[in-house]
Amino acid sequence: MLKGEDGRFVITEPIESAVNPFAFTLFFPVDSQGPLIPPEPYVLHGRYGSHLALSTVDPAWVAQRGWTRDEAQINLHVFSDVEMYSIIPAGRVAYLSGAQDCLLEFTPNNSPAEQLLLANIGPQAGDNSLGRRLDRGQIKPADWVWRLAEAGDLKIIQGNPLWGPRSVVY
Repeated sequence: MLKGEDGRFVITEPIESAVNPFAFTLFFPVDSQGPLIPPEPYVLHGRYGSHLALSTVDPAWVAQRGWTRDEAQINLHVFSDVEMYSIIPAGRVAYLSGAQDCLLEFTPNNSPAEQLLLANIGPQAGDNSLGRRLDRGQIKPADWVWRLAEAGDLKIIQGNPLWGPRSVVY
């Protein structure tokens, strides 16, 4: 997402990227030699990513964690720990389409809770990181969403039956 001098926003055409579309300051398409540089007078405002649908996930992956179908959907619809470890330091708004009919937004706010989350998802957290605990089924996806909402500004831009209507997530 780009922002012009006049304050208007422009959305670029979706292009396939690496597994974590939020990993770099600039966008690196899969089939390109280098990053896409915003044309003048535009500046990078935010990033957009998407996740695979639940129907593409191995049911054993869900069962291994002891999750219900709704919990697995929540996990696939929300920003991952790896994505958040890129989004928070970048300090830019991030958008995620985890389902055809859902769009989430996360805006970092440099709060103490955000810094705590960052410390608990980084490599220094080791085996006790939130991502590893989530992956082992020790915390539920709804708990992860709560931590994101506590750490920054998490919003439902386009809701669906699972996430509810457009709103701020508290």
